[in-house]
Amino acid sequence: MPDSNLAFAKIVSNPSASSWSQAYNAGKLFAVLSLQKTTDNENEGDGLSTKGKEILSSLEQEFFTLETKDLNSIKQALSVTIQQIPPDLRPSFVICYIAGSVLYIFIYGKGKVTLRRGSKIGEVLEGSEEASIKSASGFLQNEDIIVLQTGQFSQIIPRSTLVSSLDHQTPEQIAETLAPHIHEREEGGASAIILGFSENGAITSEDIEDTIEPTPLRSETQEEQPEISLEEKVETESDKNKEKTEEKFDESVFTTPEEPEEKKDERISFEGKGPEDFLSSPAKKPPSARFSSIFLSVKQILGRFKPNNLNKSRRLYLTIGAIILVVLLAGILFSVMGRSGTDKKLFDQVYNEASIKYEEGKSLSDLNAASARDSFLASRQIIEQNLDKFPSDSEERSKLSNLLASIEESLSGSEEKNQVNPAEVESSESDLLSARIDNKAEYFAQNDENVYFLTDSGITSISKSDKDKEEIIENDDDWKSSGGLGAYLGNVYVLDKSSDKVIKFVAAESGFGQANYFASGTKSDLSNAVAIGIDGALYILFSDGRIEKYNKGTKETFSISGLSKELSSPTRIFASTDIDEIYILDNGNSRIVALNKDGSYKTEYSSPLLKPAEDFEVSSDGKKIYFLSGNKVYTFSLF
Repeated sequence: MPDSNLAFAKIVSNPSASSWSQAYNAGKLFAVLSLQKTTDNENEGDGLSTKGKEILSSLEQEFFTLETKDLNSIKQALSVTIQQIPPDLRPSFVICYIAGSVLYIFIYGKGKVTLRRGSKIGEVLEGSEEASIKSASGFLQNEDIIVLQTGQFSQIIPRSTLVSSLDHQTPEQIAETLAPHIHEREEGGASAIILGFSENGAITSEDIEDTIEPTPLRSETQEEQPEISLEEKVETESDKNKEKTEEKFDESVFTTPEEPEEKKDERISFEGKGPEDFLSSPAKKPPSARFSSIFLSVKQILGRFKPNNLNKSRRLYLTIGAIILVVLLAGILFSVMGRSGTDKKLFDQVYNEASIKYEEGKSLSDLNAASARDSFLASRQIIEQNLDKFPSDSEERSKLSNLLASIEESLSGSEEKNQVNPAEVESSESDLLSARIDNKAEYFAQNDENVYFLTDSGITSISKSDKDKEEIIENDDDWKSSGGLGAYLGNVYVLDKSSDKVIKFVAAESGFGQANYFASGTKSDLSNAVAIGIDGALYILFSDGRIEKYNKGTKETFSISGLSKELSSPTRIFASTDIDEIYILDNGNSRIVALNKDGSYKTEYSSPLLKPAEDFEVSSDGKKIYFLSGNKVYTFSLF
């Protein structure tokens, strides 16, 4: 959903000595929070603001690290956040998240969420002082208005005032109408966000018409709550308002002026189902109507014959043939109808799931690039797994293909943000790459004191302090086809593709002893290995983009996730105990990819100079990358 489809305005009261509130938004996440003191400690006044900002910061951190954002996961993130609220503060916390056209709402403490849909208005969720989170979800419709209110806000603004303000107004106009009522009171805990949803762009007062039909919302709470429809809620509120003349409720707001008389008692119902149950299909003729059409067609054909001119046996054959024809046509029809219904249901499910992930990615693009990328990739995967299930010339496939193109464009845009402009530097800035320029060898490694390089004859060390060279290990037929070199804690490691093992050369007083790094029983095909990296664990990079991880010689589960493009012809891998990520030189895609040490994607750095790059290293402080390309050393800063 483009940003122009969502308009919003905020109302926040001035803080007082005993209460504070804030209206917050980040992307498509919105929240109003108020904190009210339950003690008379005057020294706590300034602390309300600090504590409130900490709570909102915690919500943002918990929310934007969620891999999947749905009713249960967001509720769990909120559960973690509210643990930071001290017991001597009374909170009112109302949150909503909009993914595509799906609305998720949550309340902890007192508060309300009011929905205006067409000419009908009702509370879709209302909180209480009980220590539980209440939640609901459902689909938004064109020109819906949603109002998130803290407990104090709903106490200050009478329902009749709120109802009248929502009549044919934009969120900004509604805020202008209600704000004076809030600011004239010394209630620091009153805040609200007014949200307007439009399928066709930004909401204007001319856009709002009383023609929208209601959509249900599903409600869930952590504690069992008696189910109540909005109709019951409305009547209860109406009865209460009749007793309070200053808040007298105009029953006419629940009817459309031009509606037939028999429909004027309709109410919005938000009971029952979740978003997946509200996928609508175009109106179709019922099966009985379609069967009748076929029967009439057959009858017309038979009407052309004159049964009276046929003998009895021919009339019998004709009748039997007609029956068979009807049965065959009906069977074909029901088969097509069944398949069409299944295809439509599958399309609705696939398209909506992919759309939600896509819109989620767009919402996160400016806030958390890695999470946005994960959402785009999840959306792409949903489509790619199901695209072939629809005919190539079908409307469904066309829509999915268009959405897939939008996803690819968003991924491409995120890749452009990762472009870097390397600067050429003196080779002396990198001991490793300087050694590679001066010595002909395939593999180099280093520790704090030395740089090592590997040849067919042995392993040579170069002192970083005085540049002295010394062959420390002679190859006495220990390895025949090397596939990587590593150094860690004074020990040196050589991957031998011919024997499918990693040789560990252990430093000793009289030289180096050797052993098979792999634990007993551990086996791996290393014929396609291209490099190793060590940070305590040992990582083996393969030419096909796989990475195997070993700890103390035992293989661990490791898989790469979150890449928009698979690794192509990677040649080097970097790991260090001082740095939280592992880095891969992905020559085929002209980039260096940074992965978290569980294999999940973190970021990448792209430049045409990386395609022919021969080797690289990350600076010890983790702020720069140096790489060798065309016998020149380049560097760029990490972000």
